[in-house]
Amino acid sequence: MTIPNITTFSIEEKEQNALQMLKHFYLHDPRPFCVAYSGGKDSSVILYLTIKMLENLVLEGEKLTKRVLIINSNTLAELPPVLKHLEESLKKIDHYSKQFNLPVEVREVTPEEKNTLNVQLLGVGMPPPSNQLRWCTDKLKVFPIDKEINATFPDGKFISIIGTRRDESFSRELRIEKASLSGTNLKLNNRYKNASNLMPIELWSTKDVWECLFKQTNELLNIDFLWKIYSDA
Repeated sequence: MTIPNITTFSIEEKEQNALQMLKHFYLHDPRPFCVAYSGGKDSSVILYLTIKMLENLVLEGEKLTKRVLIINSNTLAELPPVLKHLEESLKKIDHYSKQFNLPVEVREVTPEEKNTLNVQLLGVGMPPPSNQLRWCTDKLKVFPIDKEINATFPDGKFISIIGTRRDESFSRELRIEKASLSGTNLKLNNRYKNASNLMPIELWSTKDVWECLFKQTNELLNIDFLWKIYSDA
């Protein structure tokens, strides 16, 4: 399956294109799905689309035998309102998936105590993270996710569903282009040689993301809180 030029599509058409992409790889690629959910706007759209795709398959009479892992990395360094939002969101996702008998597993991972922000800053004496020294990303997010993925997918075979978009920055667009595989929507995964990345909203704009989110009427996402967080920021 190859990606069409959807830049001029309506949001309804873009949503259907993303759903078809997810459906294709869910049905025709044997590898399980791993959805990275941060609680932000882009990952929220990815979460919604993945769950919607599974619901559509149930309505079409498909038997859902392939697992979908929803993984959230709690850095333990977020502000209390954001932490509460994440906690409530993960509970909603789990409840919603069980309610509709979807093959979804929700996991939250946290950094080891020695790698937490306070221990690194106050105990180890690491300098505060900066653009030149981004040590916190690995210790707080990447390492815990890697540990969970290695335990869940010991053969390293999975499709990582991520909300990366080309219009976020020029450098991001170049990285996506470099990772793209000819003739398919799949991208190279630099951390796991047997895994691939899938970016269903790769060609969406920020406006598309919010328009899609505000259209939703199910109980998966607290869009009002999400909008308030971004508006305040």
